Amino acid sequence: MLAWFTSISSAALITTAALGEPPVFSQAGFEADRAAATESNRLHLVYATASWCPPCQQMKKTTWVDDTVVSWLESRAVVTPLDVDAFPSKSAELRVRAMPTMILFAGERELSRAVGYRSADQLASWLEASAPAMPAPSEEAEDVPAGAPADEAVVEESADSGTAALDPSRPIRPQLAARAAAMETYLDLEVEIQALRALSAEGAHAMAAEGLMWLFENERRMVRRKDDARIEFLAPAMREVAEAHPHTAERLTSQRDAITRALAAVDARSLQKWALLCSATGGDDTMADALAALLAERAPTPALRTASGSFVSMLGEQGRYDLLAQLISPSRYADSLAQSARRFPATTDAEAGIRRARLAAAYGAALSTNDTPAAQAVAETTHALDPSPEARAALAQAAEATDRDPVGLDVFLVE
Repeated sequence: MLAWFTSISSAALITTAALGEPPVFSQAGFEADRAAATESNRLHLVYATASWCPPCQQMKKTTWVDDTVVSWLESRAVVTPLDVDAFPSKSAELRVRAMPTMILFAGERELSRAVGYRSADQLASWLEASAPAMPAPSEEAEDVPAGAPADEAVVEESADSGTAALDPSRPIRPQLAARAAAMETYLDLEVEIQALRALSAEGAHAMAAEGLMWLFENERRMVRRKDDARIEFLAPAMREVAEAHPHTAERLTSQRDAITRALAAVDARSLQKWALLCSATGGDDTMADALAALLAERAPTPALRTASGSFVSMLGEQGRYDLLAQLISPSRYADSLAQSARRFPATTDAEAGIRRARLAAAYGAALSTNDTPAAQAVAETTHALDPSPEARAALAQAAEATDRDPVGLDVFLVE
């Protein structure tokens, strides 16, 4: 019996223009589809398949003709069917090892991939969880006048803030990408958030949400890192946008719920995005409940451990130190914060507060498991970074929340 995950083997060459292909499939070929997706500001979905692969053929009969899937793809993506026997070089280039494989791209950047059979509901959930947010129909960019490239950054200065203004008549992602490319070092995260807040204040709420998601997705590559504190900086701004625009709130909540349903299978990047969406949509309880259910069934996955830093502040705020203790090593986490602090010293009260809250959460996680040496180590690391009364109070508050006696706080009394 053939397995659902089928390895590539030699077979008769079958072209993708064969009869019976789902209408949503493009027949233009990979390069033409990539260009068309880029030109139309859509995603590029590659479907690696083979004529001898039973699950591939089943998906063509069911998944790829489902109304929900087709509607999503027609509005947001160009779909390239890739027969691995007809195009072995391209398949090897894309690292296809089994069929069916779905690979979602934004331009040349791979967003996510899924291997194996997917029902219509499963594929729709994966697409929604993997794709960036899109502007609401009522707020899509107007046509760009001839001679004004869509990817040209707008550099008009805002009289109120002194930051570079964004143009609500142009697609937001190319604008931000151009601004990043024009910088010799990095984009300043807070400055860009301020510019996007101004955009939302002008009524372009969905565009602002899309821009905030771009900052999240590109922060490691283009935007200065601040203790990996993307969620703490971005979530409040995204929450403001969602509260001002119900349609945006619904879309962000839909993305959050799609990842929640597939939580055990998604990658670390999707988990980080999920944490941001939970914070932005008031889904703190959703996050804690879903993590509790998952951890009750199995040990943390590698992806969950990789993304664990994204959950620290939220779980700490909720007092869910029991969950946090399953995801991080408190002393190692505190050490990593210390290393980051040496590279990026806190320059604002907000940054110092975020770091303080994260250390307090790690301290609470250590106490919740009666790990006294770890709690002592976190207290000492905290004192070395921030010997302020506020830092000591944060640790004491975490100890109170765990109903444990505080450990190591006497270090704050030593001058």
